[in-house]
Amino acid sequence: MEHCFVVCAYKDSPYLAECLESILSQSLPAQICIATSTPSDFIRDTAAAYGIPLYINPDRGGGIGRDWNFAYGCTSAELVTIAHQDDIYHREYSKTVRNAKKRYPDMVLFFSDALRKKGDRVDGGSVIHLVKRFLRFPLALFSLSHLPVLKNLVLRLGNPVICPSCTYVKKGCPFVPFSERYRFVLDWEFLLRLSRLPGRWISFEKPLLTYRVHAGAATMASIADDSRCREEAEIFARLLPGPLARAVRYLYRSSYENYKA
Repeated sequence: MEHCFVVCAYKDSPYLAECLESILSQSLPAQICIATSTPSDFIRDTAAAYGIPLYINPDRGGGIGRDWNFAYGCTSAELVTIAHQDDIYHREYSKTVRNAKKRYPDMVLFFSDALRKKGDRVDGGSVIHLVKRFLRFPLALFSLSHLPVLKNLVLRLGNPVICPSCTYVKKGCPFVPFSERYRFVLDWEFLLRLSRLPGRWISFEKPLLTYRVHAGAATMASIADDSRCREEAEIFARLLPGPLARAVRYLYRSSYENYKA
């Protein structure tokens, strides 16, 4: 198929089945497979129960970057979504991605807005969501969203792109997109490199994803061990003058509460 969801399964997530069901329920069917670096009977049994191919990374121990790069290489589909096992893809996601590619043949990246699920509550109106929408606003000009200066502009004050909402067009993206140096900002760092390459970015400003905030999420772990703060500081130092970089970092730290379960 033209579009493939590669679900990154990590350990024995209680949310994996819900993620798979959301993908299998797409209004326009898409290919689906599971990639893991932590094989277990739970993951094998879940894949078998849904009839989904399972790929086990033979080169384990390299962190999230290596895992995502392995997942990216698990399919030959032109459009690849690296799906996070905790999240729920809305029914029209794949159809919207493929319609965008037909309308803009030079598209290399698609992403959308998202809702947040925290316990039983789903919302999309938090301050951090509004800030991200504001930062993405320049990309609403699809006629200009192929320009490197515009793509880079939306990334200079932080990363407003919601990572699991991304679909990558393989012919326009590097084969090994993600750096293994980072634990949290690897998607931001990749987008900064991608912004310099040819191709149009499509920012769809309606939620096509619901991401889950919970105690076991990778974002929570990166906040707890301070790796998020260190890595964001490194990227901001590359993008902004010192005083401005420090001010923006301070504002970002105040937003961490938004991700706590």
